[in-house]
Amino acid sequence: MKIYGRIWKLIKPHTPIIIVSTVILSLVGLIEGLIMLMIKPIFDNVLQKNVNTPPPSKFKFLYDIFHLYGDKILINIALALLILTLIKSIGNFSSNYLIIRTGQKIIRDLRFKIYSHLLNQSVLFFHNRSSGEIISNVVNDVDKLQNAFSRTIADFIRQFFSFVALLMVIFYIDPLLSTLSLVIVPTVALLTNYLGKKVKKHTAKSQEILGKITSILQETIIGNRIIKIFSMERFERNKFKKILSNFYHVNMKNGFISSINPPIMEILAILIFVPFLIYAHFQINKGYLSIGTFTAFFASLLRMYDPVRKISRMHIDFQQAVACSERIFNLLDTKIEVKEPENAFELPKFSKNITFENVSFKYGENETWSLKNINIEIKKGEKIGIVGSSGSGKTTLVNLIPRFFDPTEGCVKIDGIDIKGVKIKSLRGQISMVTQETFLFKDSIKNNIRYGKWDATDEEIKLAAQKAFAHEFIEKLKDKYDTVIGERGETLSGGEKQRIAIARAILKNAPILILDEATSSLDSESEKKVQLALNNLMKDKTAIVIAHRLSTIKSSDRILILDRGEIKGEGRHEKLIRENHIYKKLYKIQFEHKGEENHD
Repeated sequence: MKIYGRIWKLIKPHTPIIIVSTVILSLVGLIEGLIMLMIKPIFDNVLQKNVNTPPPSKFKFLYDIFHLYGDKILINIALALLILTLIKSIGNFSSNYLIIRTGQKIIRDLRFKIYSHLLNQSVLFFHNRSSGEIISNVVNDVDKLQNAFSRTIADFIRQFFSFVALLMVIFYIDPLLSTLSLVIVPTVALLTNYLGKKVKKHTAKSQEILGKITSILQETIIGNRIIKIFSMERFERNKFKKILSNFYHVNMKNGFISSINPPIMEILAILIFVPFLIYAHFQINKGYLSIGTFTAFFASLLRMYDPVRKISRMHIDFQQAVACSERIFNLLDTKIEVKEPENAFELPKFSKNITFENVSFKYGENETWSLKNINIEIKKGEKIGIVGSSGSGKTTLVNLIPRFFDPTEGCVKIDGIDIKGVKIKSLRGQISMVTQETFLFKDSIKNNIRYGKWDATDEEIKLAAQKAFAHEFIEKLKDKYDTVIGERGETLSGGEKQRIAIARAILKNAPILILDEATSSLDSESEKKVQLALNNLMKDKTAIVIAHRLSTIKSSDRILILDRGEIKGEGRHEKLIRENHIYKKLYKIQFEHKGEENHD
């Protein structure tokens, strides 16, 4: 029942509109009942030409309201039906529009809530989940809820009041006949509940598989070159075919339930029709029931089974939405690892140092330590190089500074202030980062650079591009700074993308700079241009440089050596090349083939 309570919380702010829609639909249901009762005078008075026959006392109110007497009875019935149908149509339109509008607002707010929740998550959150599954949560699961909120709720309220109105009509006409006609209702309710549970189970599985499909599609699009170069098209095709087959079989189980439900309802309805018809036959022969009254009853009964059938189907659709909502709420319930305390304050402008005090870190409880007992100080204005073999913890170390995640043990301080206590925006506002895998948005080059300072003028953007040695190639493009680059910057070379990323960092002009192997994936010519741009970027900055190529950090004020999450040495290049065997080994591997010799 907890899940229904959470769904209600989404709906609750829109209660006034839903109440208005409900009132309108209740009136629509009442009109539906009146239209069914109009069948009585049509058959008993108009078709049999008994215009002057007084109505039974039970129906006198109907004849009085619409003045169904004398020679004008046909005209009055026609006018009454026209007016009632017009009011009913306006009511249906109004209520439908209001509920659909409300449903769209709920979904809009829910999507925004999910997106905001994702933005607030730490890097660890995305480290442990595939992007395809997250996208499926935001798009596919919410789509199912959208259908429920925009259509199913409106249809349910309308069908419910239609059912209630018609139920009142048939009981008003003949209570015994009505009771006989409704003996199948408990069976219908039990069957609907059973089928709904099955659908909920299959839908949860279906949406889980859909998340995997989305993930595979994304991997195929991003990794298309790798797939082609290794000729893995057949492998990927078979993998995708297998998961599609699973998706098909799960959906067919739901399809079977959806298809079997209406015929079962019809069979149950016809089973009750035979004893009902026998009873009605005797009542008419004895004069207790007129043809018009029977026809009104029978038409109302048939019309009443339509909402019963639709509500049964809606219950199945709603259970699909419930299954999807469970997945959505599970996502929203994910703990935000990196949070600001309630008394968080602005971090003062960086002025002294960055310190790591007894810092250890691991990615999960069952994971090995990525960092162990790190104690370092980085002074303002220092250029610090970090080297180590792959997996030694270099990137993990620098990611702790902007609080992409927090240390498992120990703390990171800036100017003696534990960064856990400051406002995250004020912390990250003082840090720029350029990584090996440059990310650019599918937008103009101007807006990609402006991402570092959204209120920057065109002149500031141009100046940043010049300092990053990007201005020259940008000017050669057809639309220059307004050129829209492809997704992830695919229309640009690696060096060009990196220089735009550097221009973005230059424009931000943050006092702390983190470079995470920013030149490791570039060719020699591109690396030279990017290195010149990085030199401009690092001027007057406290720079922390993770380097794959040791040549890029030889001039650093200090070099830290990481090995299996521990600092195994620090100092300038000249000292380390003499005294540290790990650094000496790394240097020898890179430069031996060039014929370079180690020297002081």
